[in-house]
Amino acid sequence: SFFVFAPGLANDNLMRELMTKITRDYGTTNIVIAIDGFDSAKLTSNQTKYEGIGEVRIGDFEWSKIKFDVVIDTQTSTATKILYEVQK
Repeated sequence: SFFVFAPGLANDNLMRELMTKITRDYGTTNIVIAIDGFDSAKLTSNQTKYEGIGEVRIGDFEWSKIKFDVVIDTQTSTATKILYEVQK
């Protein structure tokens, strides 16, 4: 299981998609992410882009800074792009 903390849980779809991608990439559901903040911009009538920063803990490792850039399709509530960088 994983836990998500975000300002007002501003976008459940953003967090779900980001967590799903990290889970696949690292092969664990032992992930905690805390979003410090993000900016959103409407790209098209159906797509919103989110860029932000936060901290992530994957497995039993220390907290690391994370930057993310995610595009969500508002009709399907799924990501069309997920980029993130965990700073070691």
